[in-house]
Amino acid sequence: KLSNRPLFLFVLASELCVIGQQQWLDAQLEVYLEATSIRDLWVSIIQRWAKDYGWASRKEQTIEKGSRGWVADALRLLAVSRNGLLEPEILGALELLGYKDDCKVASFDWALFRSCAQDALFERPGGLLNFFHQDIREAVECSLLGTVTSSVSKSSFSFPTMHEHVRNKYHAVLADFFSRQPHSDRRVDELPWHLEMSGEVGRLCKVLSEPGMFLAMW
Repeated sequence: KLSNRPLFLFVLASELCVIGQQQWLDAQLEVYLEATSIRDLWVSIIQRWAKDYGWASRKEQTIEKGSRGWVADALRLLAVSRNGLLEPEILGALELLGYKDDCKVASFDWALFRSCAQDALFERPGGLLNFFHQDIREAVECSLLGTVTSSVSKSSFSFPTMHEHVRNKYHAVLADFFSRQPHSDRRVDELPWHLEMSGEVGRLCKVLSEPGMFLAMW
């Protein structure tokens, strides 16, 4: 039983501490207790994050209602990144997804979400953000990129299964973002990876032929 696992109890207790609307606490707790694995618990938590903290862009790049919003898109961007992302990189990529003007995600909005996510996102020295545990990454892959199935996805607020082209789209967004940046170690680490993963072979060859990129990689 999950209730006998310290990790389940720790994640559950941490999440219940940050639920802002107490009148929904009992109902949300019931949803969490239906989880059959730690990954499925994280899927339910991610669904709440997207619902409570995210909003859709005007362009709205996603397909179904359950997968809309900048929180879901930010987690997708992290999931397809090579080595994690810096906060300015996440916010910049979100702008390319249409979160600008009155839909823009400000540093305050990101900080509010980070305070809710707590230790789910791990910040490395230098500011790189990534998922703290493999279960969280698998939950994002499951609920937002459709890589695997989950029993939680049968709930009333569920994310649809998505195709591989959706993953490629987020690789393409990050490729566009890093292609606009000046030469740096981050550009070297991420740009060729995203061009390869999004299938943009022509652009990849062009980037690899840049003197700065070539010397940095070889």
